[in-house]
Amino acid sequence: MVKIKVPQKIKIATHEYRVEFNPLIRHEENLTGSANHLRQRIQVDPLIAPSQKLVTLLHEVNHVISDVYSCKLGEDEIDKMAQGFAELLADNFNLQFDWSDIKELSL
Repeated sequence: MVKIKVPQKIKIATHEYRVEFNPLIRHEENLTGSANHLRQRIQVDPLIAPSQKLVTLLHEVNHVISDVYSCKLGEDEIDKMAQGFAELLADNFNLQFDWSDIKELSL
């Protein structure tokens, strides 16, 4: 198994998004992450399982890519792509993701 650190910042096109944990994500709305384009932040719930953290990060990255490149992907397509990429990386490349560098949102 190859361990890869999740980066604190992800660059997409000319935009640099900070990746951070947010324990206050609205669970009642069934959210596990969010992408804020104005503040250029991708937030992930730190309390979910590691495999779900990866799917959530990829889901939010897909939103950013869709918006930046005007792909106009719907929520269903974004979900399926995130799950597919997570399975591809975990099952075929034998990757494990290390979240230790990701900091919690400063309130």
